[in-house]
Amino acid sequence: FKIDEFAAITPKIQANQAWNDTTGAGVKVGVIDEYCQITHEDLVENLGEVVYYSDLDHGYNLYPSDDSQYKHGSWVTGLISAKGDNNKGVIGVAPNSKFYFASNVKLLSTETGLEQRTSASSQVINAINFLVSKGVKVINMSFGYYVSGSPSTYNQELLYTTISNAITGKITFIEASGNDNVDVSSYYGPVMAGDGYVYCNGTNTTPCHDYFSLIPGVISVSSVNNTDRRSGFSNYGRRIDLSAPGEDIVTTSYNFNQLTGTLSPTYPIPTSNPRSVFGTSFSAPIVTGAVALLLELKPDLTPAQVRD
Repeated sequence: FKIDEFAAITPKIQANQAWNDTTGAGVKVGVIDEYCQITHEDLVENLGEVVYYSDLDHGYNLYPSDDSQYKHGSWVTGLISAKGDNNKGVIGVAPNSKFYFASNVKLLSTETGLEQRTSASSQVINAINFLVSKGVKVINMSFGYYVSGSPSTYNQELLYTTISNAITGKITFIEASGNDNVDVSSYYGPVMAGDGYVYCNGTNTTPCHDYFSLIPGVISVSSVNNTDRRSGFSNYGRRIDLSAPGEDIVTTSYNFNQLTGTLSPTYPIPTSNPRSVFGTSFSAPIVTGAVALLLELKPDLTPAQVRD
């Protein structure tokens, strides 16, 4: 199996050895993120289906006005499913997997150069339900769900139940642990408070930097550098299940025509031009791709068996 000029993974995970036996063929992978350039020459062949939810206009919005919204979803998806052996761009960890993309995530803030993304619980629930209906076996969530202060804007209980039910239905969830450099060991929730919400540590005043890791069965991924040491920005602690490379990761770039507001195959840069990125957002899809490789060989594994 030919590795493209710019590999989307590092030699440390030894994906090229796994490709002798599995490439993720037949495995449906779900991605919840911002927007994705689904016409990208390294992605289009592996596209299963896409649905776009807009937090701004409460409907479907195929072409957002802000070109930066394309980058994160394109980068994440390329690490999982970028097509291989085509002499273009990069290759994903599971280059023959099919990806199903649900867009519902928005930029929250920028901290120390790392963009933090979050999403309302209703949007996450909608995305999960869409992906479940398509028969995906693993879902990547490279975004945060930050719970702090009053929970009036969150429906954490329904989100908790939605993810738990999907895990029971043999869907594996992979989440990025976050880029806050926070020890998440102290979180012991989520706690069902009996008022329709779920709190971290039983209180609505405790900021929860890594909410998804508190849900039993969700696999939380932190970032390491090329010497296998924790990245300085990565969250850490006993809630983390494993680590994956998250610095100087090369993946698919994106294109956006700012003049027409539509995607273009040649503007402003060639689609084959890769992009180097860093963050736990890109550690998680490396693990998601690895799960897809495993599920091609053993499709009946439960999320607990995948985790073990």
